[in-house]
Amino acid sequence: MSLLSLVAIAVMYPRSLEVVFNNTSKSLSHTVDVASASMACVTDPDFRLDASSIVVSPPTCPDTDFSVSFDIENNGDVSFSGNLEVSFYSGDPTLPGAIFLNTETVVLSGFNPGNSTNLSLPVTGTGNSFQLYIAVNDAGVTTSPIVFPNTAQSECDYSDNVGAVLVTPDPFTVSLEKIQDNTKCDISLPDNGAARAFVLEGTTEVIAGYTFEWYRFGTLEFTGPVFTGMMEGDYQVVATHDVAQCQSDTANITIIRDNVSSPVL
Repeated sequence: MSLLSLVAIAVMYPRSLEVVFNNTSKSLSHTVDVASASMACVTDPDFRLDASSIVVSPPTCPDTDFSVSFDIENNGDVSFSGNLEVSFYSGDPTLPGAIFLNTETVVLSGFNPGNSTNLSLPVTGTGNSFQLYIAVNDAGVTTSPIVFPNTAQSECDYSDNVGAVLVTPDPFTVSLEKIQDNTKCDISLPDNGAARAFVLEGTTEVIAGYTFEWYRFGTLEFTGPVFTGMMEGDYQVVATHDVAQCQSDTANITIIRDNVSSPVL
């Protein structure tokens, strides 16, 4: 638009000239913003977490420590050498309410654009089943949501830094010991079979802190570590850790009917 045209518009329509300059200013501002974003990507790496590659080596209930492996890629335009912080959360750290677990520091050297590497890192979990979130290039925050950037290393795009996987602890082993079969000489007498359940922690038999449930034909017959007055049959026992609320495998025990002849008087 020529200068004479602008002057004519200014005389006839003074508000129109204001709109022209405002629109031009916004257009220039938008161009600068886009250019600045593009320039930032030219000077930074971009750490992409491949969520499909996450593999958990689960803990055994009620242990909290386990490991997780995953791939990261450098989708940026420059190489990276230095410390990369990776943080772990129970729950989505981009939302309020996530629980911070731990942060690990990985040393990378010559991590060039297009390169990928597999990381295997320790995690301190919750002891029960939970959704594990991994945040790459995150210093770790105790109060979510996290806000990027929060480390010394900036990057092009933070939208691909977080991935998640379900962590399910492996069941622990519950042990059973038969005390006696259902031994009686008269069917009218009370059943007297007996057995006990416990968890071995090392070489120590432990019952405190666990709930033991005894089933027969799928029906809960008794709750507790020592079951007396058992009739003959097959029983299944499942133990639950009271704090972690994770469970054991299923143990089986059979009580048989042992007929004893009445003494001859």
